[in-house]
Amino acid sequence: MNISDLLIKDNILLNLSISSKLDAFKELSSKLLINNCINDQKEYINALIKREQEFSTNIGFGIAIPHAKDKSVNKASIAIGTFSPGLNYEDGEAPVKLMFLLAVPTESDNLHLEILKRLSRKIIDTKFRENLLSAKTVNDIFKIMETI
Repeated sequence: MNISDLLIKDNILLNLSISSKLDAFKELSSKLLINNCINDQKEYINALIKREQEFSTNIGFGIAIPHAKDKSVNKASIAIGTFSPGLNYEDGEAPVKLMFLLAVPTESDNLHLEILKRLSRKIIDTKFRENLLSAKTVNDIFKIMETI
């Protein structure tokens, strides 16, 4: 499985002017709902919030990977958002400029862990991270993600 298999271009939103983590969850998950990746946006967002209460998904470098494994998810999917000038992630860390929002069905064993592991390995690569953070178009991000 390639990470790009979980991504469709319509689930990539660039230069969002959003000030809160919750608003970012709403905006990105609305794309997942429209594209039939999830079937209940409110339930999915509640699962994201519950996960955030355990530990922040802000991994540093201006990147966050919020995720939920929930029955509201129809198929494993990723939505990506970039934020300008940056999103206050409410955890005392530097603003988030890039978010990977993961949605994984309940019946998927450890798929979310595999996705997190593969994303995290790439994100620590400075060149990969810089390429993502400087991407100007949806196609740019999609091409970068195809390398995972």
